[in-house]
Amino acid sequence: MTQPKDLLKGLLLFLGNAPTSPSREELSEFLHEDVQWTFFADFGIINTGKGTSEVKDDGFKGIDACAAGLSMIFSKLYNPLRFKYQFHNFFGDQEFAAARYRVIAETAWGNKYENEYVLVARARDGHIAELWEYLDTLRADRQLNIAEK
Repeated sequence: MTQPKDLLKGLLLFLGNAPTSPSREELSEFLHEDVQWTFFADFGIINTGKGTSEVKDDGFKGIDACAAGLSMIFSKLYNPLRFKYQFHNFFGDQEFAAARYRVIAETAWGNKYENEYVLVARARDGHIAELWEYLDTLRADRQLNIAEK
């Protein structure tokens, strides 16, 4: 059985090297069919300089929503050629895992983006069933050029 820590590390390594639109099939290697990915950030409307995108804290429910949501994030918020993870720690047990890492990127509209993240995962049936993503929201807000609501 694959350990939650290995699933989480594999998912982040895949996303760091993935095309801008990860497919359902690609994500199914790591994510459970009914995965819940929760963000503890509500940025509302982000002015990308090329239009706006809405990012809310209700996250993604189900693998199809994860594929669509990650595609939106990676294609509208970041320049995929200038996106990388800098990993600090991975740890976990038989059910839970956590990763602490830094995202170093360029936004889709050319600004520098750098922020610290923690991603906590719970595994079920050999796949990640729940994810909780934490980040410095004030730092993200300042770098992502959040539009007024």
